[in-house]
Amino acid sequence: MLQAGLQTTSYHHIDDTGARVDGVNHYFSTLCNPYYSSFFTHRRKNHDTVAGLLAFLEESPESQTEGEATKQKQLGDYVPILICDDAPQFHNQTEHRGLCWVHEERHFKKLNPFFEAHQKLVDDFRSEIWDYYDRLKAYAAAPTEKLKRELSADFDELFSRTTGYDELDRRIALTLQKKRELLLVLDFPDVPLDNNEAERALREYVIKRKISNGTRTDDGTKAWEIFLSLLDTCRKNEVSFYDYLCDRISKSYEMPSLASLVLARARDGPD
Repeated sequence: MLQAGLQTTSYHHIDDTGARVDGVNHYFSTLCNPYYSSFFTHRRKNHDTVAGLLAFLEESPESQTEGEATKQKQLGDYVPILICDDAPQFHNQTEHRGLCWVHEERHFKKLNPFFEAHQKLVDDFRSEIWDYYDRLKAYAAAPTEKLKRELSADFDELFSRTTGYDELDRRIALTLQKKRELLLVLDFPDVPLDNNEAERALREYVIKRKISNGTRTDDGTKAWEIFLSLLDTCRKNEVSFYDYLCDRISKSYEMPSLASLVLARARDGPD
């Protein structure tokens, strides 16, 4: 199912959240797009962990030639474009990285000025961010070279501004440094402008974590990963999770595999 999902789009979302395994802190992450979701549990969330996320998909050593056997594939070998937040473990993983506008705007939302005049500056600037975001969405639906140039220039103008409120001005300058990642849509109009797909995928796990407070064994952890992957992929492909489990457990195999459904839905395009 994961291998099928990796073939469906050039971009994939990634995100992670805290987890507990046998009382020890771990991290639970998702790699997904509109057609599938896969989940993974790790002891740490660092650059090497993310880079080796899909190492288990490598061919068996018997099928590798001498010289290939010691080279482990990285996430970037499977995923050309990663859509994510600005967490450091996601940096320099793939050829292209798109940042989430919703996450970026939250930095401005968190500003808490004392003076009313400064609060108005923040509110007005946030409104301009969302106006610009709407223009990016319109571009993604109907891209043109002229509009691409205009949006690039307007980004520079918007995020080079000085308002007189130091905290806001520092935040604006930090966003300007992320221009390439925030404007990836100008070069790839099909990539999303947010990472909501991954956040929605993790929601089911967060609910289960609140109820169960994590897993106790490696088998239990793997079961959570598999069942949540099946559950969310079934949802995305309008398949009854209960019926699919019954079909597979009973070995009747009357329902097509999720891998084939993922590929077929991707060929038909989004609804």
